[in-house]
Amino acid sequence: MENRELYEELKDMDGVIESVRDDEWNGFKIRFEREKGKIFPEFIERMNEGISFIHVFKDPSRENAEKLKDFFDRRMEKVLKRIRSMGKRGIKSLLTKGSRWAVDTAFGTQEDMKVTEFLGVFSFADPTVIDYEDFDVALKVLQDTSDVEITFWKMNDHLISSVRSGCGEFSQNVANKVKRSDYLNDEGRKYYGVVGCLANYAWARRQMINGIMKMAVGDAFGSSTKVEKMADISFTTLFDDGEFLTYRLNFPHTFKMSLSKNGNELTLSTSTIYRMVPIDE
Repeated sequence: MENRELYEELKDMDGVIESVRDDEWNGFKIRFEREKGKIFPEFIERMNEGISFIHVFKDPSRENAEKLKDFFDRRMEKVLKRIRSMGKRGIKSLLTKGSRWAVDTAFGTQEDMKVTEFLGVFSFADPTVIDYEDFDVALKVLQDTSDVEITFWKMNDHLISSVRSGCGEFSQNVANKVKRSDYLNDEGRKYYGVVGCLANYAWARRQMINGIMKMAVGDAFGSSTKVEKMADISFTTLFDDGEFLTYRLNFPHTFKMSLSKNGNELTLSTSTIYRMVPIDE
């Protein structure tokens, strides 16, 4: 179902408190009364697709971007060999802990979590509601970066690296087993535990890649080169704030940060406004 069709269907449903379109990203935000909220497989199959940004205090030349990408690829190859050995037990921990799993595994710091939406952890995640055979799919996706979009940008005289990814085949596989259901019934609560697992998986995956990118900065330019994570923002998410159930699909806007675009230029707004254009331009 196309985003616009889904929006038109949802905005007129009983219990809708707020509905907002975002034509920049072809997305929307809809807020339901908790008692009338529902779980939609269409959200779960794209759960926590998002983008994160790393600020590298280095000249944003194409040469530097290519050098950093080369060292990143070398680091990633080594990490993927280790990932293969983590097994299903490691996946269960990842689904529970989200970004915390990556930080505890030395892929980043506590400061990285502070600039991640929801700190990169949904505490309501319940790995027991994920079919055990799907853990193998999760492990397979974690070893494969073919669906990960890494882009290098220039922001004034500094280099920015972005990572855009979600859960890949893992979320699609899980969503195939989810049915539309009322949020507050037993089935809906079970599926909300699934939402938490998939969101945590995507945050952990992006944080792992960001951590590897930070290591690659040291490899490429020396350990004294300053590098910091700027933000990690979800495009598609679903969350209960205690009063409402909020659905965001292709809607990268939160209370603390937002992402907008104008042609190929991106503007990330946090406590600071960052304007970025691709390195090739």
